[in-house]
Amino acid sequence: MEEKTDQEKIIQGLDRAEIMSNDLLVILRFLNKKLKTLDVKKAQDFILFNFISEIFKEIE
Repeated sequence: MEEKTDQEKIIQGLDRAEIMSNDLLVILRFLNKKLKTLDVKKAQDFILFNFISEIFKEIE
């Protein structure tokens, strides 16, 4: 099994982040309908930023 380059790891991580972000967006929209106070975009950005930060920590 060949070792992945850092670029391949980043691309794979970003693909996973996009999938998770889409899943989270569905959940956040549901919660927004129930709570009426949740800023879906801010919550999604916060979660995605933290996830991408974790990917870069693993690469270092």
